[in-house]
Amino acid sequence: MGDLIYFKIYAGKAYGFGHLNRSIILYELLKDRYDVHFIVWGDEKAESILRSKNIPYIHSKSERYFLHLIKENSPHIVIMDCRDTKASHIIKIKPYTKVLAIDDLGSGSHYVDITIHSLPIPTLSTAQANFSGSDYLILSDDLLKHKRPRTQKKPFPRLLISFGGEDPYGLTEYTLRLIEEIPHHCQVDIVLGPLYKGSRELGSANIIVSPLNFYHILQESDLVITSFGMTIYEALVLDVPVITINPTNYHNDLGDQIDGIMNLGIGNEVNKSEILNGLSYFLSNKDNNWIRKEIVGDKSIKTGGDRRIVDIIEQLSVKRDDKCPVCHKPSRVFSRNKWINEYHCFHCYTFFRSSDYSYHEDYLDDYFTDQYRNQYGKTYLEDKEQINRFNQARLKVLNALVPLKDENPPLRLLEIGSAMGFFLELARDTGYNVTGCEISNYASDYAIKELNLNVLQGNFNESRFDRDKYDLIVAWYFIEHHKDFLATLDKIKSLLKKGGVLGLSTPNTHGTSFLNNPVKYISKIPKDHFIEFSPRSLSLLLKNEGFRVEKIVMTGLHFDRFTQWFGVSLPKYRWLKQFVLWVLKMIRFGDTFEIYARKL
Repeated sequence: MGDLIYFKIYAGKAYGFGHLNRSIILYELLKDRYDVHFIVWGDEKAESILRSKNIPYIHSKSERYFLHLIKENSPHIVIMDCRDTKASHIIKIKPYTKVLAIDDLGSGSHYVDITIHSLPIPTLSTAQANFSGSDYLILSDDLLKHKRPRTQKKPFPRLLISFGGEDPYGLTEYTLRLIEEIPHHCQVDIVLGPLYKGSRELGSANIIVSPLNFYHILQESDLVITSFGMTIYEALVLDVPVITINPTNYHNDLGDQIDGIMNLGIGNEVNKSEILNGLSYFLSNKDNNWIRKEIVGDKSIKTGGDRRIVDIIEQLSVKRDDKCPVCHKPSRVFSRNKWINEYHCFHCYTFFRSSDYSYHEDYLDDYFTDQYRNQYGKTYLEDKEQINRFNQARLKVLNALVPLKDENPPLRLLEIGSAMGFFLELARDTGYNVTGCEISNYASDYAIKELNLNVLQGNFNESRFDRDKYDLIVAWYFIEHHKDFLATLDKIKSLLKKGGVLGLSTPNTHGTSFLNNPVKYISKIPKDHFIEFSPRSLSLLLKNEGFRVEKIVMTGLHFDRFTQWFGVSLPKYRWLKQFVLWVLKMIRFGDTFEIYARKL
């Protein structure tokens, strides 16, 4: 038997059976390769369906019991088909398993490994999907057996009304009352589900209760009236035109996003005349082909969604589990695209991308010219005066930590990512024996030829250095560019003397800009940043790697961003501005920061 997989399902009264039915289809495709069990929330009906198919299941008594099962058995994957998971529940199970969610709109969807949305995402929802669209619909093989050309001639169009297994909003009776007001030429069939509680006195319509073969009835129909749900897609597969009347704004929003149907709105007294007009427009026409062309057009639904999802499950089973690379805790996903997620750890505030993410930046001439000008309004060379203000402050900190003496030879300093050599030039003039390492030919050539500096051109991790170790190593806005930042840090550590000082600068993923708008901040993180730190996370990382943090300097302090964050407008008095910037510095909410640590 293969790895253990749990399906967590809500089914039965108030949930319907759609989640259960499509998970059973996936089960049939997975059972020969995995040890698959269902964890069921619901009533006896759901469990009886599983028993009748000899599917192993566990009735879950509570979320606490579910967490106990996960801790005790450590399933390889948990597949959630629940629509509304809670963040607190997912966060608790993530240390023990990988999680895949299907059509999940709950807060828990931000913490699962992979999300699949075969159904539309509501307009106001913050849910995102790794894979989305009707290509991932799970359709029954029985449905596909009923798909055939629609050439059958009938004296009158056959109209089907079906509002699911329960119809708690009474849309069956509502729709039938409206139809009775319209002169029409339709034979009306009404399908009532097993949980239907409304009246069964439905006039002259043909009433069918819990049919054994719903797809046959659907295929024989010329028009179906339903609400948002799987019946829409099943009808489209069979080339049956669909009109929707929805119970809530939520369902109506989803219905508006589906091409190839006629969505008439919410079924209530307010919209009665509008819906009546819409129904009348179609039901008064005898031409079946006209109805189909007017509603469906060229819309078609692909089959094979179940197998596409199984392929995703199998790839997830061998995929590395993405946890925070610093504190190893579950993290929130802010962006999803196929197999690439962008995470922000809510424990240590590290930003990181999926382990599968790759990006290559050549750092050509325009990185320091056109690209720099586009961001800062001038080239890197033109910005030398401003850059050196930061460099002078950095040298002051370094000199306090490792005081310069009249030593012979002088203290050795290595700058990684030395750019055009501005910092090295100042350090040399201050009295250090300096070396640089820079990947850009353009920048390193300038440093060597124009500033007469000792700079190695190439990738730091591939470069070879003198045997003599360095007293100080600095890397300004460098570490975030490295996918294997731990290997980079190990090499830095190997080049640094015991007691030597490492200086790093990096963006702050818990600064004012992030806190003001996390989604916007993360969307603007450069593609060549594999990771970004907060003061907390980089301090933790350096401690774990054998350093002692000596000093943290907050930079990137902005009065305007602070006021925007709090949504207030403050007068720009000098004393008030200085006070706000002092507060940001004290609580470490600058947008960038520097950290200085000593090798133990």
